[in-house]
Amino acid sequence: MEDLKPSNFGSPRKMKSIWTPEETTIALEELYTYVTGKASEAINWYYVKRNPKRIVGLTLRYCSIVFIALAGIIPILVTMYPKCNYNPGWAAIAVALAGLMIAIDKFGGFTSGWIRYVVAAQKLNQALEEFRFTWESDKHRLAGSAISPDEIKTLVNNCKEFLEKAQTIVSDETQKWVGEFQSALKDIEASAKVAEDAAKSTVKAKEDGAIALTVTNGSSCNGPWVVYLNGSKTGDYTGNNAALSHIKPGIVVIKVTGSIPPKSVQAEQPVTVKGGEIATLSLTLS
Repeated sequence: MEDLKPSNFGSPRKMKSIWTPEETTIALEELYTYVTGKASEAINWYYVKRNPKRIVGLTLRYCSIVFIALAGIIPILVTMYPKCNYNPGWAAIAVALAGLMIAIDKFGGFTSGWIRYVVAAQKLNQALEEFRFTWESDKHRLAGSAISPDEIKTLVNNCKEFLEKAQTIVSDETQKWVGEFQSALKDIEASAKVAEDAAKSTVKAKEDGAIALTVTNGSSCNGPWVVYLNGSKTGDYTGNNAALSHIKPGIVVIKVTGSIPPKSVQAEQPVTVKGGEIATLSLTLS
């Protein structure tokens, strides 16, 4: 079935200075048929279009429920059967797949569209039935008598108001779809930004870091002072500063030893090194 679109009311009726009662009745019936036909067309459109959305939406939602259940079951299986080669990482994958299903449903508007279509069709059907009863009531009231110009105007206005009401229902449904689609776009953009930042953080975390080390009294040492990284010697330095590079991210312990007469001195302190960043550390030998 094609999308909803406007159609012609039909060939224009030949204008006459005076219409007979029969011609007036025929014209009003044509108008009635037109407006009720447009409403019926919209109702049928919604009922036909809802089925694909219902099928896809339910499929995605059911799949997400299954994946969420698996995410909860996998850790339990790992605990119950430790000898089996269950990888707990599959739970995270199941959660990710459940989120993907929900995101696809939201972006495509399948479940929400199905509900919108049903609600819109019901509203249109209710309005159509009310209009039909009102029209039949007016027909019985005016039966057997000539229809006055004021009565004709009233009947035409009733048709106009009903058609405007039907168009308003369709317009409201469309506006809801626009709002949902724009919201889904924002959510996807936000998720993409989070994923991009996470990817950058992962890459950055794998990079080596560095330490800008300051020994406040290093220049007072009798000879060079020695730096140890996690117990391993990294080099001899003079002055008050040293640059330590190519350090794996994590917590490392920096130890500095030297000699300031008349005794040997040292300082030791842990420091957190982040990938792609330079940590600063200041020590005083004592």
